[in-house]
Amino acid sequence: MDRTRFRRPAGHVFSIVLALSGFAGNAAAASYDDAYFVRQEIGPASGQALITQQALMPVTLRSDGNGSRLRARTVWFKLDAGYGQRGDSYKLDADYADDAAMAAFLGSGIETRLDRSGRVVSVGAADPQALEALARHRPQVREALARIGDAVGVRPFALPEKLSVGQRWRETQKVPGLGELAWTMRVAALDAQQVELEMQASSSEGAALTGYQVLRRDSGMPVEARLTLSLPDGLVPGQSEPMQLRMLAISQRHAVAMTATQWDAADWKAYREHFEVLLASPEFRGEAVPADELRDLDSHLKQMAIAGLPEAEWKRIRGGLIFRIDETSHPRPRIDLSGQYDVIAAGQWPRRFLMRLKNARLLDANGEPLPDIEAIPNRLFELTAGQENLDLDERDEQFPFRLPPALQAEALDGLATIALDLELGGHQLQEQKVIARGQQAGPSSPTLEWSERWVELKHAASAGSEQDIWVIAPLDAQGTPIRHVAIPYGEHLLQPAPENPPPLSSRYSNPRYRVITAEPIAAIELRRYTLQWQPDTWIFANGSDLFAGGALIGVRHASEPVGAPAAAVTGQALLEAFDTLVDDQAGYKVLVPLRGNLQDAAARFCQARPLSSTGSPVYGVERRSRNDLFRSGDPGWVGWALDRSAFGDEPVAVRAICPQRIGPVVQRLEQAGCFQDLGNGYVGIAAACRADVAKARKQETLLARDAGGRRLAEFPDGSEGVGEDRLRFWGPVDTIEYLRVDEPAVSRDLPLPARGRR
Repeated sequence: MDRTRFRRPAGHVFSIVLALSGFAGNAAAASYDDAYFVRQEIGPASGQALITQQALMPVTLRSDGNGSRLRARTVWFKLDAGYGQRGDSYKLDADYADDAAMAAFLGSGIETRLDRSGRVVSVGAADPQALEALARHRPQVREALARIGDAVGVRPFALPEKLSVGQRWRETQKVPGLGELAWTMRVAALDAQQVELEMQASSSEGAALTGYQVLRRDSGMPVEARLTLSLPDGLVPGQSEPMQLRMLAISQRHAVAMTATQWDAADWKAYREHFEVLLASPEFRGEAVPADELRDLDSHLKQMAIAGLPEAEWKRIRGGLIFRIDETSHPRPRIDLSGQYDVIAAGQWPRRFLMRLKNARLLDANGEPLPDIEAIPNRLFELTAGQENLDLDERDEQFPFRLPPALQAEALDGLATIALDLELGGHQLQEQKVIARGQQAGPSSPTLEWSERWVELKHAASAGSEQDIWVIAPLDAQGTPIRHVAIPYGEHLLQPAPENPPPLSSRYSNPRYRVITAEPIAAIELRRYTLQWQPDTWIFANGSDLFAGGALIGVRHASEPVGAPAAAVTGQALLEAFDTLVDDQAGYKVLVPLRGNLQDAAARFCQARPLSSTGSPVYGVERRSRNDLFRSGDPGWVGWALDRSAFGDEPVAVRAICPQRIGPVVQRLEQAGCFQDLGNGYVGIAAACRADVAKARKQETLLARDAGGRRLAEFPDGSEGVGEDRLRFWGPVDTIEYLRVDEPAVSRDLPLPARGRR
């Protein structure tokens, strides 16, 4: 039977499926296999996209003496057409005839035949029977496929035999609906492996195309392409304003990284504007350096992902990787993956590390691949590196592999483990040398530019590998490292601004690295770090019964709480942390700053309530914790901000309210008391203690530690066996801690001084 619900989203996938063949390269290339991530956005020229389509498309190119055949399949797509219209390949249900036909057609793909000169001979279904089966449910597919041979971008791209930077050539092409399209291409960059082309085109109907393609010279296949097609009024049915079609395509085989998927024109514009302000600032010229921005070299190295993870941490990460099968998901059980990369404290970002995904394997209990399942690796998974937790399911863009659309549920029977073959990258120190002020490091090193309080290096093609990282440690006259501000940036930021980001996934732009100090620089230590890759395999164990009381898999930790005092604190001591009220500079807020060693505890456990002259509470309160300030990039103060308008013309007064006393309660499980070790991460709670424990959990002050003193992650409420009489933690528990917060509260009224402007 056919599915009777609204089916428009599935139809939109054709514009993705059929568009990629336009990025094919030299038809005379040898056999070639790759997979492309493709994103298309359609929307007003000045506004957000109305339709966003994404796909992962394996591509094969086979050549013989008569020409070539290019086949593009679709193993995953996702569509958001606005107004609640969404679709994705995971929702294709093999129990419905039209969905099954769609899945078969996507799986067989589109085939483009090319002659020996690279000209298109034909475009059609790789499996004509799959096309006919789909056409019985969706007759318009035949027309769409017939028109695609003349559509924008379908013509394979054939490179001239000789190329040079600055070289230009022009071509014309007739395109239905757009008229005659005149192309201009310019070689923007070139090396032995690939060529970057700037693309421009205009049509007799007023359409215009801009962007770039980075192509492999051996095959003509793209590494990265970003194109924008601007359409005037009337060319898009149902739209009365100019529209744009924006497309991004990235090779999974040759892309250096998948970062281009995280950038769009708006991000690029904001980034350039920020850099232009920085470029014109006294800080960049070394004329004025805020003392609170100065840092040591080690902190900069950690920020740049040069400091590698200890092997013990890699072991912990690998040991805690699990997958779960969500049997409630429809149309088939869904695979969910989880793990923990890092545990961060307040005021920190997760550690960054480098990863390259190579393969994905679904294995049975004997370690053999499940039969008749092809898992296509998805390199967007690499973008999860640098997050705190790994938490993905098959619907997510960064899920590490794609299974065939409309896969039958029984195909996953017997799945025991999931293996991801990948490479982990780290930068190793290869070279370091001291360079006196005004000198150069030599022909094999970057060029140095010197000033009294700043020095900048410019990477050259001869200065080691593109993936090397060069950093500077400024030194004073005694050879002591100087605290400094480091500003890494790409040379492309100094060039005229294109509309779109430069190629980010295909090559490294020429990097620059400037350090700025508050005191004169006598010399620098120049360091070179070389990127090295090590193969690894991550095994995801079956954790489907973990939350139903099954055996623990690995150990997961949790971040330390902010504002939890190590010893008992009285409410009066917390009240003393409240500083004098002030107005902000604009006069819109009343600020309630905190000071001293107890400011974090006061921010967590106390309150600040604005009072009217009658003592009645009013509203408009914003708390600012240390972590809030860090996440926002605001270097301000810990405390509260209250809307000034809430007080009207009345005198401003704020009531600070704190618990009467806060005191820690600590018990090792080997001792008798409130808590008992029940094994498998479970901890029993004595009946007499349950009220205090429930209150502590509500206040988020209860935690468990392992034998090494690290805080353990807690299983959520609703997990099997978790209730008022017992808790569960992700690892063997040694100690339970919580804070007893005693009431009644104590308070202190804080009036705004007559001249309390900040």
